[in-house]
Amino acid sequence: MQGWKIFTHSLGMIFNNLGAALRISMVLYLINSVVGIYFGSKYGDVLNGMESGYLFLAPQGFWGAWFVTMLIGAITSLWVAVSWHRYILLEENPGAMLPSFNFDRILAYFFTSILLGLIIAFVALIVGMIAGVILAGLVGLQEGPVLQLLLQIMVMGPVIYVFYRLSLSLPAAALGKPVGIGESLTLTKPASGAIIQLMVLGLIAAGILKLPSYFHPDPSSILNLVYTHVVGWFIMMGSVSILTTLYGVYVENREL
Repeated sequence: MQGWKIFTHSLGMIFNNLGAALRISMVLYLINSVVGIYFGSKYGDVLNGMESGYLFLAPQGFWGAWFVTMLIGAITSLWVAVSWHRYILLEENPGAMLPSFNFDRILAYFFTSILLGLIIAFVALIVGMIAGVILAGLVGLQEGPVLQLLLQIMVMGPVIYVFYRLSLSLPAAALGKPVGIGESLTLTKPASGAIIQLMVLGLIAAGILKLPSYFHPDPSSILNLVYTHVVGWFIMMGSVSILTTLYGVYVENREL
């Protein structure tokens, strides 16, 4: 099972290079987490109100704080991803506390991410419309948690599959060796079955890791917050490692 090999190789990539992984990501991830926790603690009620639909006017300072939070999150995430790709694929020095800030590569990664995001959003819209029509035709299926879960599964599957098929362009941007969208589709065509396996394994693993936090009596407790952010680190590094492995196998023809 090629998908299983890619998945386990990506996990091994983290644990076999744990020191470098921590040097590349820990400080940046902590910054991102602290800013996110602060924003959530200060504006949690506002976010809940907006989500529920009973709050339409945000208090003064909310949008400025939201923008800063999103900006810091984007910069730190892109910085980690680019640095990890370059460490694994180019053996670039990860640094003592912070990796090198490769501005041009991070900027290229950002624009590539935007392009992929637009494509994925379009795919999600089309698949969501089709899934909605199909589910609406099922007799006796009323709006509720079951319908939402089925809709999420029907949408997320194709979206993740398409993302992985196009994803070679992200590590390529980090290395400065561009791979276009069409080229990524061509290179990953032999990996269609493996990517389906990878998609299922990734969703299962993420669900298992997040499961304990759902059963904790106090979701906002320190213990739950710490667990959530530790799991978030593993998911972040695991996701970037999978992209790195896909690039190594299907672009550079490396052996697993």
